[in-house]
Amino acid sequence: PREFCHQVKDNGSLGTLAGMSGNYEVDESRNIYGPYDNVFPGPMRNNVDYEIKYSAHMKDSKMCASCHNLKTPFVDENGNLLSTTPESEFPEQMPYSEWEHSSYKETQSCQDCHMQRTDGVVIASRPPWLETQRNGFAQHIFVGGNKMLLDILNNNRAALGVNANNFEATIAKTDEMLKSAAAIEVVRQSLQDGVMDVTLRVKSNTGHKFPTSFPSRRAFMHLKVTDTAGSVVFESGKVNTDGSINGADSDADRTTFEPHYDI
Repeated sequence: PREFCHQVKDNGSLGTLAGMSGNYEVDESRNIYGPYDNVFPGPMRNNVDYEIKYSAHMKDSKMCASCHNLKTPFVDENGNLLSTTPESEFPEQMPYSEWEHSSYKETQSCQDCHMQRTDGVVIASRPPWLETQRNGFAQHIFVGGNKMLLDILNNNRAALGVNANNFEATIAKTDEMLKSAAAIEVVRQSLQDGVMDVTLRVKSNTGHKFPTSFPSRRAFMHLKVTDTAGSVVFESGKVNTDGSINGADSDADRTTFEPHYDI
């Protein structure tokens, strides 16, 4: 349920290894936490038995680290467990730590980017005379970069039993975020003796690695050169209909892997 995150309490471990990989603590005393300190608790207390509490951790990135830093145990080829401590476990997803060691830590939180803000919102209708408007209200859309999963859910609602709606709007917001994730600039280009030399600069605009999170994500560059007639004379990074990329060694032969490039 949506209110679940608001029941995670600040027990001192948020943002630490002990509180990551899903090791959050849910407040079982029916306290529910929010970012506003001027609240009218009566309706929520009387109707759903929640006691509204203000807590600054709801706007802090350490709250997101609970689930978005994930370390997992790993084994050898015989199934023997090799990781013995949380520190030695495999860092399967670490966007919080990536953000924590970036310059974005001083300017933007996880919530600033992934929960779009809006002003002048009346977020409660009970009691009816309550008309307190909230500015800087975080919309609970949680836009990320996983457009593929949204497409799968949207295109297979009946088969998957999906009841949610408004996929089109969320997919559009996801597209918008992806397009702003990085910028490509042509630094210089030259053509001499039939050889073209192009230098590009890629600037990441994300608050963590690009790409980040689960390891199947990848970023690539698609470069296409055409002649004056519009015919393609060179192309690298073209995506095929099956999702493979021309020029990626491991896509053409799964027994190989793409080498590391310093540049």
